[in-house]
Amino acid sequence: MEREPPSHAADEPLPGAGSRGRCGTGSRGHWRLVAIAAVSIGGPLLAAVAFLRQEPAFYRTAVAAQDAAALDPLARRMVSRASALHAAVSRTGAWEGVISDRELNAWLATSLPRNHRELLPRGISAPRVVFQPHRLQIGTRAAVGPFAAVAWADVEVWLKGVDQVGLRVAAAGIGGIPVPRDAMLRQIAARLSRAGFATDLRRVEGTTVLVVSPPVTYDGKARGWRLESLAIDAGELLLAGSTGPRGKGAQPE
Repeated sequence: MEREPPSHAADEPLPGAGSRGRCGTGSRGHWRLVAIAAVSIGGPLLAAVAFLRQEPAFYRTAVAAQDAAALDPLARRMVSRASALHAAVSRTGAWEGVISDRELNAWLATSLPRNHRELLPRGISAPRVVFQPHRLQIGTRAAVGPFAAVAWADVEVWLKGVDQVGLRVAAAGIGGIPVPRDAMLRQIAARLSRAGFATDLRRVEGTTVLVVSPPVTYDGKARGWRLESLAIDAGELLLAGSTGPRGKGAQPE
């Protein structure tokens, strides 16, 4: 009896079928890897962008709280207060001044970009300041590469002694991304130093404190005034001191 040759019809794929199957599986694997890579890279990037776009509540409130029609009158009142304080400090005797954050922010929103744009560093815009009991909350829009974010700091402020103001950063960030407090304090110290203030960074009870003293000159002349009182409450900053002959309380050069 002759044997029939074994049939492979049920076992062998049709011509070309095996190669198409392998190719399809490979394509799906390739796109799966691409998708995983996109999620791995894009996810953190999108999260970082979302964090950068976050704004602290105090900054949003300071930007949105003021009626546009009221900004100019408030800014003019700020200029009047500053001029009165300047005149008082220039005379012999005691002086004091009150600064409102509403008036200050109105000036920052209108007069600063319009008349004193050179005071804003490149990439910085819309600075705002909020006065809270014993602290300042400061925020500004800053260019971060191709993005814009709000750089902010919550700073404790107190008078350590005559002509000595202590600063401690309680919190700081760029958008929702925290920034090391000591790094922010060093930035503040650098800017104040460039403005002519004497600065001294110290370690006190495990935290860094910046001690700031006013410039030793005023309007180009040797300073004969001193800061004796500083109080910050909700919405207001109070300064008080005295002006006398050179040498009575003024810092030596």
